Amino acid sequence: MARQLEEAFFAEDDPQLRAEILRLMGQLNMPPTATLVGRAKSDDDPSVRIQLCHLLAKSPPGSATEVLAELALNDTDQDVRQAAIKALGKLPDPHARQVLAKLLRNRDPAIQYLAVQSLKQITGKDFGLDFKQWEAYVNSNSSAEDGQPALAEKTSPRY
Repeated sequence: MARQLEEAFFAEDDPQLRAEILRLMGQLNMPPTATLVGRAKSDDDPSVRIQLCHLLAKSPPGSATEVLAELALNDTDQDVRQAAIKALGKLPDPHARQVLAKLLRNRDPAIQYLAVQSLKQITGKDFGLDFKQWEAYVNSNSSAEDGQPALAEKTSPRY
């Protein structure tokens, strides 16, 4: 079935139908192939790229994070960027956190807000709109992802 949907995606001229195929793949929990992702992320129609973001949000971290990061940072369509930022908030990946922290420096308040919301979702923390505190948290916890406690969480042997 996944192969048939992928073939239909490549053969389809209508961007709305291509987007619908990606949506269906997401509903059926079908992981996309690298070829499909490559084609969808460069599709001329933003609705296809948005559906790709939704599909990748259900995928394992790794290559999904890379594609979403590229779309969040570089896509020319604001709605695609926002969909990618929301999708990054669903991937438990240290690289996703780094990308979201980078987006806090964006000049667009909507992008900043969505980056904070996604960071809240990933981390379970809430520093409000304090961007400096978010960045410090993300940077200090990059080593904690390796199983090492963050400096603030380490206990002193004297106590």
